[in-house]
Amino acid sequence: MVYEPARLGQALGDLLRHPPPIDVDHMHVVHPRVSVAARLAHLRGLLRRGSFTFDEAVRDADRVTIATTLFALLELHKQGEATWRQDQPFGEIVVSGQEAEAPSAAQRGAA
Repeated sequence: MVYEPARLGQALGDLLRHPPPIDVDHMHVVHPRVSVAARLAHLRGLLRRGSFTFDEAVRDADRVTIATTLFALLELHKQGEATWRQDQPFGEIVVSGQEAEAPSAAQRGAA
């Protein structure tokens, strides 16, 4: 099948044309903002009370806050302030202070 050059030129020109902008004025999108520092403070507050579950740490939180909380938890682990365990796949994640998970040599000797 052979097309006329003018028709091919028109088709290529149509591909290069920008589509009209999409009207999104009817949409109301709220992007909650939460900092890692704020979530670190939240997690440290929970750690002062003892161990807690990840679900407790993110109860009623939006997806951005949940993701930011995960980053904060990784930072606490990196700093040696917290550790966690998950006894079964997809099970509850229990977060505790680092010292609660690894007793010192003095504590092990006293037991």
